[in-house]
Amino acid sequence: MDQTIDDKRAVFFDKLAETWDTSGPSPAATLVRAFLKKLNLTPGSIILDVGTGTGMMVPYLFELEPEKVMALDLSEVMLSKLRAKYETHYGAELIVSQGDVHFLSLPDASIDAAICNGVYPHFDNKPKALAELLRVLKAKGIIAINHFTNKAFINKVHGEASDPLIRKDLLEPVEDLANLVIKAGFNILDMADNEHEYYLIAEKV
Repeated sequence: MDQTIDDKRAVFFDKLAETWDTSGPSPAATLVRAFLKKLNLTPGSIILDVGTGTGMMVPYLFELEPEKVMALDLSEVMLSKLRAKYETHYGAELIVSQGDVHFLSLPDASIDAAICNGVYPHFDNKPKALAELLRVLKAKGIIAINHFTNKAFINKVHGEASDPLIRKDLLEPVEDLANLVIKAGFNILDMADNEHEYYLIAEKV
């Protein structure tokens, strides 16, 4: 495996890939669309879906009429599931690649938005990951970090994970996340941390 891939987390998610789509409830389509509407992305955007998994967000992202969606994940097994579902349908507009958010193989200022749905706690070095996302975003580019559930639930699930590494992958209060994001070079546009949702939307300065 590539040395720039987080091997241990990749192996963990490889093992979950076979049952990932059926192991728990997916967010309602209305919730996903309402969240993406907050991003105010224009048609023709280039969107990076970080930690895409088996591609839950992919069809919703294509509803935004992007130029292309770049689906990135550590787990090649997860990505194989995504390819089977969507690659033929979306063709060249969907770019699927194994990779690590800490070491993005993208040019500077090359994307309009980075969506980090359900993945942020798994970033091993959060400041480094945020710096990489800042690098590849265009001026005024958008970063969205979100979970379609609350922080306590995510931390409970991760805290009870079979792998000790994943037990450390916890969400901090969104105010603490905001401080990190601001230090990385973003302006906060919106955020929430309540019993229904956890998200932060920011813009590259």
